[in-house]
Amino acid sequence: MASTSTPLARAFITALSWWTSITRRPIDLFPGREASSPAAWLAQRPGVEVVCRDRAPCFAEGATVGAPQAVQVAGRWHLWHNLSEAAERTVDRCQAPPLPASPSASTGCSG
Repeated sequence: MASTSTPLARAFITALSWWTSITRRPIDLFPGREASSPAAWLAQRPGVEVVCRDRAPCFAEGATVGAPQAVQVAGRWHLWHNLSEAAERTVDRCQAPPLPASPSASTGCSG
């Protein structure tokens, strides 16, 4: 599930996507980001085995209530996003503080 906001109305619409290698197209739209919308949609489809979702708590709750038998996984985009955030935090934590600039250091190009 992914969400996009309409800039003028600032309203959220959640697109439920059919993640197959064939279609990759939205199959339904939910108004808002409440857990009740995906929960009701999933409850009407008891054969759902895997729910691919983002980190929003409303989607976790909706998937748990609507399809308790389904395995919940992060989407490919969310996995890469989470990885990049973790890598950035690690690099920030491990970087040495910058050395003070030497007043005699050259700032021009040599050549």
